[in-house]
Amino acid sequence: LRKRNGFRVNEFILLTVKGEGIEKLESFKEEMKKGVGAKDVVFGEVKGDFKGKIEFDGKEFEIGFSRVI
Repeated sequence: LRKRNGFRVNEFILLTVKGEGIEKLESFKEEMKKGVGAKDVVFGEVKGDFKGKIEFDGKEFEIGFSRVI
């Protein structure tokens, strides 16, 4: 989603994630931050200028993110 929305590799985002079974993702917060270039990952709500869906461990999650300036 970052690439499709014109983000450069050196730009950071704020990532928000919501979905059933979110507890599984919470244990990977630091890995997620590094993997997607996020300054922070917030679980339980979806906010941001860009939204989409991802699949992890057979479950679908809603995500939202915005540029961090």
